[in-house]
Amino acid sequence: MDLEMVFNELSARTLAPDISIARQWMSELIRTMVAAKGCGLKGIRTQADFHTMVLAENYPLSRWRNDNEVNREERTFLRTLATKAPLSVDIPNLEIKIKVENPDCEFSLEGSQAEGFKVAYYLETLAISLNSESLWNRSRLNLELIQIDDNEELIEESVEVLHASHKNHVLEHADWIKKRQQTGVADGLELWNR
Repeated sequence: MDLEMVFNELSARTLAPDISIARQWMSELIRTMVAAKGCGLKGIRTQADFHTMVLAENYPLSRWRNDNEVNREERTFLRTLATKAPLSVDIPNLEIKIKVENPDCEFSLEGSQAEGFKVAYYLETLAISLNSESLWNRSRLNLELIQIDDNEELIEESVEVLHASHKNHVLEHADWIKKRQQTGVADGLELWNR
């Protein structure tokens, strides 16, 4: 299975104060994704509503994609980057898919449910964010994992997810991504194809 980035939907909860800042956030997100792709991550997993996200007042992602003031290569990159939505689509490992889709398992960050981080954690891959809040300007984030185990007991633990909101974060994780790609080979055919 190819390693993919997972978009942190919580980073889209804050609207940019104006269209100019929204463009800056998207440019930084694109640079982050280009760097991740350069390290070998193949695509991006998103929530189903990714393409309808609003970046600033009266400035949804669909308007950004058609904005002639935005660099054409950036717009094209986002269009051509294969997105998988919903987050759990096409997970070939049934055990991981069950964990991702388990309603009795929740990841939260500062009291907000974090589906993207849950998927990134179980797929052992990189979560990426718009740099819309200072919270996202970190290369690692600690989240609360809350789940009900097979014995109907509540388990709470802190887990770390690798994260990037700009290119330098990706470069910090480059060696880890390379090692992860080597350990993520499912079988000989996948190894040969790589």
